[in-house]
Amino acid sequence: MFANKHYAALIVPRFRLQAALLEAPAEKSQFVAVVEGSSTRGVLLEVSAGAEAQGVSAGMVATQAMARCAQLVLLLASEMAEARLGRRLLQFVETLSPRVEKQANDLWMIDLRGVIADMGVRVGVEYWTEWGEETLRRLRVNEGVEAKLGIALRPGLALCAARRAQPVRVVEAAEAFVEELRFEELGVSGLLCRQLHDWGLSTLGDLLRLPRQAALERLGPEASVLWEIARDSRESVLRLETFSEPLELAVDFEHPVETVAPILFTLNRMLEQLCSRMRLLQRVAAGLLLRFTLDNGGAYERRFTVPAPSREEAVLLRIIETHLETLQFEASLTGAILKIEATTPSSQQLALFENPLRDPNRFGETLARLRALVGEDRVGVPVASNTYRSDVFVLADPTSEFVARETSSVEESSGGVSSLNGVLLGLPLRRFRPALAAQVQLKAHQPAYVESSVVSGPVVESRGPFRLSGDWWDSHPWHSEQWDVLLGGSARGLYRLCLNVTGVAPAGAWLVEGCYDAAVWPSKRLRR
Repeated sequence: MFANKHYAALIVPRFRLQAALLEAPAEKSQFVAVVEGSSTRGVLLEVSAGAEAQGVSAGMVATQAMARCAQLVLLLASEMAEARLGRRLLQFVETLSPRVEKQANDLWMIDLRGVIADMGVRVGVEYWTEWGEETLRRLRVNEGVEAKLGIALRPGLALCAARRAQPVRVVEAAEAFVEELRFEELGVSGLLCRQLHDWGLSTLGDLLRLPRQAALERLGPEASVLWEIARDSRESVLRLETFSEPLELAVDFEHPVETVAPILFTLNRMLEQLCSRMRLLQRVAAGLLLRFTLDNGGAYERRFTVPAPSREEAVLLRIIETHLETLQFEASLTGAILKIEATTPSSQQLALFENPLRDPNRFGETLARLRALVGEDRVGVPVASNTYRSDVFVLADPTSEFVARETSSVEESSGGVSSLNGVLLGLPLRRFRPALAAQVQLKAHQPAYVESSVVSGPVVESRGPFRLSGDWWDSHPWHSEQWDVLLGGSARGLYRLCLNVTGVAPAGAWLVEGCYDAAVWPSKRLRR
């Protein structure tokens, strides 16, 4: 079993060649080399395994290499391509651990503390081998990069294991592994290496069998590093890379995209990396910002709120997918940018009889589908506006904290009659929506008879007018007079009338706004 502190070394063999091949994905030849300078007079920097089998090696002149392998394809080395591959590798390794050191373009050292707590408790060779194979598979499928991985208790041993990996090497018995290491694998200088070979020594185990003090007197202080490697006594401090903040990824499509399937495939890959990063940083997504660039130079941007902050790829992808199902663009898509608004996970202690949503994110998905069907401004919870104007409200997001706060305040009120600090506010009014247009006959400036499509009858008793006004400081002021009237006849009941002096309705228009609960409902069925 491993200790709690362990490292992984990720080596990308033929880094410059792989960077050049990623820029030329159509090139499928097995005889490939990357050349510096002119394609005919330049020097080969790296060659593929197939080219090596034909006798081509790094350091050859291009013409000499072509003479040995006529099918050899030469690719020019590109610093920009290598920089792009380096950024892609950084984005990948930061999904494995927040503690990463870049030792070279083709070598990354990864501190794996925290991986166990996030992925399991088994820390044997089988577990780490399986984890390493899955990591390399993701790198190969998502980024198109071949690599090797070594895992050990110290960075130096992990590096040696990565050089020997096929493609994963896990070091559990450190002493036995150290003894079989060759000096060339340890970065020993050429002069010291030749001297050791002259002594008949080829592995580190051969050197460890000699008396240390006597060997150091003859080999010099440089050889003391070999004993430090063997005894695992060197202090290892990684120079950590600074990851990109905020959590954001950008992708440029190779060809303009017109269908949903490739968009979802790309977004799923992006979410996998961002969610892995959030798990390591102990964060969850409270919101998503998605931006598409269009072929005609335009752009589309949309912000999504996550009802229950999560770091699960499937949950976040479902939120975006629901929106994309009914979306149509004027032109093809050329790129995508996905940004996550992260927050710390929160826990909430529920009341004894409180019934929370079973799946808030699925509830949010249902709301998104409803908005796509009926319109963005037609789904929500009605919340009274901060005005005295009758029946004015806004539709608030059902998942917002404001709605939860308003709902809890309503639940705290008790009794059949609304109250505020113990003061009675009156009978509940059941509003007609829309309000009923009416003809009102006045007598001595008081309503005497009401006639509408639903309720009609003489006014037995009335109270009013109750004058209300507002927005006088704005361009749309309003002024109304309200009456509470008791109607007789077949429509006997207590109703509210409203005379719009100025406002939305035509001036002088009478409306029957509603019927109080204490009233007797008319026999004619009301249309709400």
